[in-house]
Amino acid sequence: MQDWLRDGLPAVLTQHDKWRTQLENGVFYAHGRDKQMRPILHVNMKKMADEQMSEEDILGMTDYLHSYLVYNAMVQGSIEQWVVIWDATDLPLSAVPVNLLHAMVVHGTYAFKQRNA
Repeated sequence: MQDWLRDGLPAVLTQHDKWRTQLENGVFYAHGRDKQMRPILHVNMKKMADEQMSEEDILGMTDYLHSYLVYNAMVQGSIEQWVVIWDATDLPLSAVPVNLLHAMVVHGTYAFKQRNA
């Protein structure tokens, strides 16, 4: 994990132009904090399915947002986790991108251990 953070994050944080469309469309966004002051990351699964994002794009976008949260919304020793809301409003059960959700969880567990509340 430390190698990934040292080698991977500087490159990830410079790619904000690459993710502008998804940020503007509201596929992923951070909004507010919970009562423990952890930032809340919102994932709109309907928009993610409508955008037909590839696994590589989703993992890159989540790396960018998670990295942004680590560097801009965390307080070492006090606030070190975030909360994720998976919004499936208006998404039929058969359209849930299970393989993409699985990839996000596996990658997040590897790259950002102990961060997801």
